[in-house]
Amino acid sequence: MIDAATRYAREQSAEGVWLTVWEDAPWAVNCYRKYGFEQVGTMDFKLGQAIYNDLVMWRPVTAQRSELRSPS
Repeated sequence: MIDAATRYAREQSAEGVWLTVWEDAPWAVNCYRKYGFEQVGTMDFKLGQAIYNDLVMWRPVTAQRSELRSPS
């Protein structure tokens, strides 16, 4: 899915792909890092009455999969 989203963004002449991920999900954060995403900020995410802190991550679409760390 990440490859498809990146490919679509590249076809649309986007510079990169953004996503948010819950900061207390290190397995997800590490997965995205392996795909070349870097943390560029944080934002609040409200779910019911609770407010969670999400990491904002970005990855340029110019990076080729072969240039990134393997998602092992």
